Amino acid sequence: MPTNPGHTSELVKWLINHPVDCIVLFSENKSAPQLEGRALGKMKVEICMDIAKVIFKDNGDWAETFKDHPAVGNLKKSYCKQAVKFTQTGNGVMLDAEGHTNLLQAVEKEFPWYSDLHRLWRGIVSES
Repeated sequence: MPTNPGHTSELVKWLINHPVDCIVLFSENKSAPQLEGRALGKMKVEICMDIAKVIFKDNGDWAETFKDHPAVGNLKKSYCKQAVKFTQTGNGVMLDAEGHTNLLQAVEKEFPWYSDLHRLWRGIVSES
């Protein structure tokens, strides 16, 4: 799971509110037609700089670090780790130790941003 839940929530909120930029960040083919339009020539580095300004508005040191080492890749890996669980259910979902009979409940307990990110990423042709 990402290390700072507050920053992760801000990042997910930003991605939801900027679907075109999300396509640029995570798509193999930026020119693929999308209902939301295209990202006006923005490159991944510029988008990461915009994200850093929003998430770390009160902490310039972290903003500089994020611009150089964006965490969006880690977020995508964490999402993929959870998403694969839905293809490996085998004999169905068993009651877990915390009483979850629903796999989505169990995933969202561990990774609360799953559903929001799934809505964003399920249709994007990705490099992963």
